Amino acid sequence: MLKISLIGLKNIMRKKNTKVSIIGVGYVGLPLALAFSKKFKTIGFDLNEDRINELKNGYDSFNDQKKKDLLKNNKLLFSSSEKDINSSDYFIITVPTPVNNQKKTRSETIN
Repeated sequence: MLKISLIGLKNIMRKKNTKVSIIGVGYVGLPLALAFSKKFKTIGFDLNEDRINELKNGYDSFNDQKKKDLLKNNKLLFSSSEKDINSSDYFIITVPTPVNNQKKTRSETIN
């Protein structure tokens, strides 16, 4: 596993060409993608193509984000294509944690 000190991470994040991918653009991932895109080129990635298409059209079915924030952002790209995230420097995963019938975390799917 790669270990980076907080100082090292801070220096890396200062790079102008840093690219961040947010995996999962639900109620956690979408606001995170919007926040990162204020400073960095950001990919909002989701396998759900319907979700990606609605976001590309400025519609958030969760009604949390404004249309103008989704459409007038030249540093944010929404995609369901893995090739768009291949060159990212950082990946932030914001997908639901899998649970079993007893609502306990199924850690074998996370490892």
